[in-house]
Amino acid sequence: MTEEPIVAGVLRCREAFTTAAADGQPPRQIAFGQLIDAADPVVTGRHALFEPVGDVVARQAQAPATVAAPTPAGVEQATAIPGEPRDAQTSGRRSGK
Repeated sequence: MTEEPIVAGVLRCREAFTTAAADGQPPRQIAFGQLIDAADPVVTGRHALFEPVGDVVARQAQAPATVAAPTPAGVEQATAIPGEPRDAQTSGRRSGK
């Protein structure tokens, strides 16, 4: 099974890699998640290392929203969830005095 080359658009790197210097071009380091134009020569022969940005966006739009883990009993939550009042008890001491 041969993967079809991606011919146009912006691509996202799936796995970091480094190229050797060739044809008068310096070596290149491509980071995971880096965006590259599909016409860039670094893509040639490395199509499996890239995916269209549109695919990434669609996949993230379908992913369920993450929910914060519950706080164990007896452990005070240091910050309130946005829009939620914080129910904190103080010992009567104030720091710095």
